[in-house]
Parts: sequence; C-alpha cells; structure tokens
Amino acid sequence: MFNITRQQFYEAGEGRPFSIFLNKSENAINRISKTYNEIEEGEAVALFNSDGYLEVGLNNANAESLLGIKIHQSLRIEFMIVKSY
Repeated sequence: MFNITRQQFYEAGEGRPFSIFLNKSENAINRISKTYNEIEEGEAVALFNSDGYLEVGLNNANAESLLGIKIHQSLRIEFMIVKSY
C-alpha cells in the first residue's frame, strides 16, 4: 500500500492516461483495477483498497519477492500530456 489516496490520484491525473512504474522497472501498470481477479494470475495490478489508498500487487503471487516491493518503497506515476488542437 502506498500513501496515495484515490482522490489525490484522480485530482493529479485529471482523467489523463497514466503509467505506474515500480523500482527501476520499465514495465508499467496502465490501469486501475477494482479487484485482483480482473487480471491474469501473476500479473501486476494497481487498485484502491477499502481505505481508499493505492495498492500494487500481483494476482495470486507474492509481490515482494517477484516485484521487489518492500515497506517504504517508492513508485513513479507518469500522467500523459494530452494535446488538444
């Protein structure tokens, strides 16, 4: 769990597409799921838990050992710049 609330995430993103990066990985999570079961087993997922905080994990796998996620871990969220013409 990260200390980013649902409200903070959506206010910062303003509805723009995004990518969530863990550690120095180039693999990104590009959507917020409602449950872990929305993705394939072993895939990374981002969702907001019942307390409203961003949570990143793996469906039916240990995120700490496979993704290197640890307590006090940071992540990078990139919101895309949407140009209007």
